[in-house]
Amino acid sequence: MLNLGSLASVVIFALTGQFWLAAVAILLRAALNGIIDPLYNAWLVQSVNLRMRALVLSMVSQGNALGQISVGPAVGAIGSLVSLRAAIATAGLLLSPISLLIVRAIRSGHLDTKVDAEAAVEV
Repeated sequence: MLNLGSLASVVIFALTGQFWLAAVAILLRAALNGIIDPLYNAWLVQSVNLRMRALVLSMVSQGNALGQISVGPAVGAIGSLVSLRAAIATAGLLLSPISLLIVRAIRSGHLDTKVDAEAAVEV
């Protein structure tokens, strides 16, 4: 799963003491985000009713910003009080609930992982 790879790359970046492994981890994170973000946006656009699309896209962005504003200072405090590695690892681990929610949605059938080729052509 792409989100788990992204999470693992952040934690590896935080905990490794080797420059090359840290460089590979951060490049992997950047590459995975380059894949995850467009896929997520495409899924969101396809899944949301046309009348509600702008509202949902706006709420997703607002939720992201709110999460960064509310949790960011706590992660910064960890960086100041404990270590930078602990703060980066914490930030990576904060990504784990989304992976669990995605797995739960797939298992419950609420998240369709199959692509409807005919519907994609019509859009």
